[in-house]
Amino acid sequence: MRVEIDQGGKVESTNRRTVVSISNGATVTVLISARDKQQIQRVFRAAGQGRAFVLKVFAALVVLALENVPKITDLVVDREYPG
Repeated sequence: MRVEIDQGGKVESTNRRTVVSISNGATVTVLISARDKQQIQRVFRAAGQGRAFVLKVFAALVVLALENVPKITDLVVDREYPG
């Protein structure tokens, strides 16, 4: 199954929630609040990993969205972060 992932609200925008959704055959939405992102960001900064915050939180949201989707053959991630 081809699965497409889209993001609403960038992870680094800690003043608003972030939503990661998948579609095509299955529909799953994972949401993280602004408050939760702020708390997680503080933990990353305290650990000297401030730059890793965005990528690791985004990756975690994608994993949570995909964990119950069977037989993924293709995965397309919206180009929110080119490069």
